[in-house]
Amino acid sequence: MAAFQGQVLLFTITGCPFCSRSRKVLADLQVPFVEVNLDHYPDRRYEMQEKTGRRTVPQIFFNSKHIGGFDDLKKLYDSGSLEDELKGYKNSFVARDLVTWLVEQKKLPSREEAVKQGLELQAKHFIHHVTFDHEFKDEWLFFRLLGDGHLKALNAKLSYACIPRPATEVAEDLRRYILEIHADFLSEDGYVSRFAAHPFSTTSG
Repeated sequence: MAAFQGQVLLFTITGCPFCSRSRKVLADLQVPFVEVNLDHYPDRRYEMQEKTGRRTVPQIFFNSKHIGGFDDLKKLYDSGSLEDELKGYKNSFVARDLVTWLVEQKKLPSREEAVKQGLELQAKHFIHHVTFDHEFKDEWLFFRLLGDGHLKALNAKLSYACIPRPATEVAEDLRRYILEIHADFLSEDGYVSRFAAHPFSTTSG
């Protein structure tokens, strides 16, 4: 099988035979995956049910596309169409993962506040949706950082063949970009000019 480019997500529970079979199929194909054990992360169960309409496990996603359970995975494998499903977007990250990181690591007061931060970053072109079709939301949407995309032409719509980046890595790049812009507006005494204040500045008064 050709090298997989994307993200496979498995919702599982401990001791589930169909979860084990799903892991084996992917492991045999050398497809990396992220496993969310609902026994360890029970708060993710509602998310799974909301996205799939199902209560059973495993539930399997290829990027933002819901594939189904083990039987659905096996049907794709047996039909030879599994490889066609394993597609994604290079150098991307999942918007929901960044929201979680901002709340948990940067101590934003709510996921709503984190979404506002994401929308502000998008408005300033630090990040963009991989196909420019969506605003930043607390959902399974794929985004890229400024500089991670490649345009074939100025008026070309992007098409990419994606390994979603960890939220911590994305956040570090965002921090660096913001600090670079912030530095452009610093005066010699270390204050930000009132006449060129940037939305991300922390000046008072």
